Amino acid sequence: MLNASVTAAVGPGKLSGLFAFSGQTELPSWRLAEVLRSRGWSEYEAWIRHEKALCFQMLRELLDEFPTWQNRKHFGRPAADERDILGALVLRQFLRVPFSKLPEAMEDFQEVLRFQAIHQRSTLTEKNRSRRFQQLLRRFFEFVVQKLGPRSSILITDATGFSNYMRAWRDASYEDRATNNWIKAHCIIERETGLFVRVEFTPGRVHESQVFRTLWESLPPNVRPRRSLADAAFVGNDCLEAVRDAGATPMHAIKSNARHHSVPTTDYQKLVNFATHWPNRYAQLGAPRKEIEGAFGQTKTIFGYRLTCHKQTARENEIIAKLLGHNIHAIAFARHITAL
Repeated sequence: MLNASVTAAVGPGKLSGLFAFSGQTELPSWRLAEVLRSRGWSEYEAWIRHEKALCFQMLRELLDEFPTWQNRKHFGRPAADERDILGALVLRQFLRVPFSKLPEAMEDFQEVLRFQAIHQRSTLTEKNRSRRFQQLLRRFFEFVVQKLGPRSSILITDATGFSNYMRAWRDASYEDRATNNWIKAHCIIERETGLFVRVEFTPGRVHESQVFRTLWESLPPNVRPRRSLADAAFVGNDCLEAVRDAGATPMHAIKSNARHHSVPTTDYQKLVNFATHWPNRYAQLGAPRKEIEGAFGQTKTIFGYRLTCHKQTARENEIIAKLLGHNIHAIAFARHITAL
């Protein structure tokens, strides 16, 4: 579910207008707690009962609208429909089944997700570890984000890790993260929707700040940032300048040993001065930065924190499928609540 706020009501099936803000600077939003106080728990209980069904309905609608531009052969064995493979990989995350059980799951959900054919395990694993399909997964990821229309957003940046080990990222030591085979997912989420809008992968030993500019220079064209929230790992001047270049205001956590300068000359010194002179305002604006931890926790709780694939590309594709699952889950919940 969304951990922040959702927008004004829309009718059932109007996915394209769900977050179409038409350019206003402030979002007319409300929190889930307000809905529960006004309507009671019955609406939320209805979501709990039909959660998977609503998510699969949303997945089917997105797959139907997504253009794959797949070439069709005029002779020989027909190629596997890429929409089927996309749907199967996201379905696998929702059901948390291994590839050996995925053909059976596709058969069970063939009518719901409109699969053209049931593919064998070998076909599914081959597609999952291919670079070609990683591009397709990323395009589908961007398609879901851009489907919601142009908007002005508060963006939160942080990183988390995935591996094939039984222990989670938060339980691993810094030495373990740097030396073992972890994949670090550097992500940006929108505070208003709770959606992941950008992701980049590095080994676990790479510091978050090294990827910050890459993330911010490749934001979706329909997302216009107005403020950046991040922890103290992103207070380097290069990170702050990347936010300024994108037309947003950085409101990152400052270091504990930060020094006040009467005449600030760098972005970091200006941020320290703002935090010193207006501490309450600074704390209020920067407090939501921890909401990205909730998004990470929710994704790993619903779709699993452990990777089952072993090849690098396959592991990255598995993470993208988890983030796609989170976004689809969030959009389905928002539409269910606002359509009531």
